Amino acid sequence: MAVIDTCDGQRVFSFLSVEWAVIADVDCDSEKYRFLGGTRFTVEAVKRILRPRIYTGYIDYLPYDVTDDTVQRNQITSDTTTAQLHHHLLPLSEPISVDPATSKWRRIEGPFSYVLITSKSALSQDTVSTPQSTLADGYLTLQFIRIRGSTRLNLAKTLLSLSDGKHFEYDFVEWMPVRAFRIVPAATDGNLMIDGEKVPYGPLQGEVLPSIGRCMGKQPRVD
Repeated sequence: MAVIDTCDGQRVFSFLSVEWAVIADVDCDSEKYRFLGGTRFTVEAVKRILRPRIYTGYIDYLPYDVTDDTVQRNQITSDTTTAQLHHHLLPLSEPISVDPATSKWRRIEGPFSYVLITSKSALSQDTVSTPQSTLADGYLTLQFIRIRGSTRLNLAKTLLSLSDGKHFEYDFVEWMPVRAFRIVPAATDGNLMIDGEKVPYGPLQGEVLPSIGRCMGKQPRVD
């Protein structure tokens, strides 16, 4: 689970993903083809590969640190408010220092063609976005493609490999585990999605909330 701040002042919870660039374009703009079922994503993906959109801006992120002592602090009581459910986020109006001498935060400069932040291994039954993730790893996985080399070819390889998670094998797909992040688009129009729902376009930030939820399921049957 993650807590997300959007540019219009909302604070929401995310259990799945934050999407920016082509992955958000495909998810959002394929809605008009909903009558096609799951094929709508393929149709929109082909369009976006042929006419890729460039997203300028930057991403600030806080690298995951197994020694971070905030990991076990997310215990909810009757007095807990949503404003208290974070440890590393500043107000969106305040800049984040990325000076290595004074801050643990780091910055990735765009432009980007693909940005996906996930807390689970799969986005759907046929999309393995982050194969190494588990339900209790305590971090978000930030993955992205910068505009380098053949954008169309790189996007085609990535989107085709999402069915089995093999896109992580490509050297142009960069990824890292993070505790918190901030996306700052340079443009004023584009698509940003949280758990498959479009949100206002602008700066957006989030932080993983380890130990805040409990997942219950049936143990596998052993014959």
